[in-house]
Amino acid sequence: MAEVAEQEAAGSNRRIWIVVGIVVLIIAYLVARSVQKKMIISGLRSEENSVRVTSAQKLMEMKILTDVLSRQPVPVKRPMIRTLRDMNTEAAADELIALMKDRNPTVQNEAQFALQRMAPTSIGKLVGALSNPDLNVKNRAAMALIAIGSSVLTPVEKDGKQSVPLIDAIATPAARPGVTRVVTTLRGDVAPWLLQKLADESTDPGTKACAIDILGRLGVQEAAKPIRAMLDAAEVPVPIRNAALVALGRLRHPDAYALLNAAIADKDPALVSVAIQGFGELQNPAAVSLLQKYLFGYNEALRDAAVAALSKIGAPAVPALAGLVKSPRYEVRIGALRALEGIDDPRTPGIIASALKDPDENVRRMAAEALGRPGDARGIAPLIAALSDPKWRVAVRARDSLAEIGSPAVPALVATLSNAAQSSASFYAQQALTRIGTSAVPALMSAARTGNVEARQRAVLVLGAIGDSRAVDLLKSLSTSDSIPAIRQAAERALKQVQEGRRIG
Repeated sequence: MAEVAEQEAAGSNRRIWIVVGIVVLIIAYLVARSVQKKMIISGLRSEENSVRVTSAQKLMEMKILTDVLSRQPVPVKRPMIRTLRDMNTEAAADELIALMKDRNPTVQNEAQFALQRMAPTSIGKLVGALSNPDLNVKNRAAMALIAIGSSVLTPVEKDGKQSVPLIDAIATPAARPGVTRVVTTLRGDVAPWLLQKLADESTDPGTKACAIDILGRLGVQEAAKPIRAMLDAAEVPVPIRNAALVALGRLRHPDAYALLNAAIADKDPALVSVAIQGFGELQNPAAVSLLQKYLFGYNEALRDAAVAALSKIGAPAVPALAGLVKSPRYEVRIGALRALEGIDDPRTPGIIASALKDPDENVRRMAAEALGRPGDARGIAPLIAALSDPKWRVAVRARDSLAEIGSPAVPALVATLSNAAQSSASFYAQQALTRIGTSAVPALMSAARTGNVEARQRAVLVLGAIGDSRAVDLLKSLSTSDSIPAIRQAAERALKQVQEGRRIG
């Protein structure tokens, strides 16, 4: 019995030592792997591109490069972006797609630009990124494809058939907005591929609807007939119906007005909204009387759709909108102003400016916003007057619109600086000039030399806020030799701002 017990004990000990040995080997392996991994990761920080390439390749094989790069500082990521770009492989493109999610905008930008330079290798990956859950990645992928240009629309052969991967991507719902944006911007010859989608009975309604939408946006007249025929089917899927109605409006199909007129009479608000959009695309003046009544409705979505449609119809809608600006209901007046804002017509600035005297603050604010067209001097005089509006929200909106107009507004804004009776208007003029920036500097330098104390002081402060070096000599002179203490103090402060390179506003 004792001998048997000794044998069992010996066997037990051997098993324990075997287990201990295995554990030691596993630990040794894990330690060695960890050390090796750290050494590989350290290669990402190397100044030698070849070392970075080797490290990147090994980490990609281990499927951890994306995770590793996400935890590196920006000074490591930026050289790695160049390395991945030079590698010019699809795997490297995947890593750059991931880097477009980085928190740092500089990293996002450089990753996008690297992908652009990697074309054609990166095109497929960028097309795939159009359906990425991250909105920033989707937008950047679209911008990169647009920057690459018409080569993204080149057909490729797969399984003995030719197709355009970008067009094929409309089969993925999440990718459709990006594909539409890229294709309608590049405006390449993709009509045959899109028409093929319409003719294929196996194509799902959502994909067909996207193809119809793009064909309409591109103005492909040969698509009008098959699109019109689709509406004659016994059962038309809603996505196809909606896209077809709008596209036929864009293509000015002879049946478009009648079809849209029937749709706008429907009880379904969603279909009515589509019809309103279609009328806007059709741009038929006869639709103005149909559309303007929706500005009186209480359905906000339909009001917004009518505003957009009337803006697209343009000049023929101006007389009706001018009448609506005088409506007893303030929301109708606002809707009319929003529509007029989008119409480039000689009559619109005067009509909009008249609303700056409206009794309702919200209407006046909308009018001030609508007059803020870059480079358009027609809104300057009424907006200058609106800087004195008793409601500060209106005055602030007038300030912003004057800043948006830009250089043409500078003389009137500089003149307002001397309006001591309206100190709030002078203050808002000062802010607008600061936002306009360098183009206002010559006029401000002149104002800083002559005029009343308030105007000179404000002009000096704006020069400091803009931070343009052209003002340095003048500010030095004013800070030391001007006879008015307030001007000397303002010039001293402004000079410090310029010299420190600070910009305010």
